[in-house]
Amino acid sequence: VIKYCWGYIMLNLNMPIELIVSIINTYLRSKYSSLEVLCEIEDLDFEELTNKLSNNNYEYCQNSNQIKQK
Repeated sequence: VIKYCWGYIMLNLNMPIELIVSIINTYLRSKYSSLEVLCEIEDLDFEELTNKLSNNNYEYCQNSNQIKQK
């Protein structure tokens, strides 16, 4: 189980993918300029996260700075 703590929100990559996407998109909208920056600052494994997203039919869209369904 991988957990990351951002303020009051715990992100566990075993959570439902919709919840993961919602949490990350909230942070991308309000705090981070890119998924790479978010991962670097919050000490997330970028490759693990993007693999999880891809395996669940999601991808990061750099132009909109959001995770979206493929």
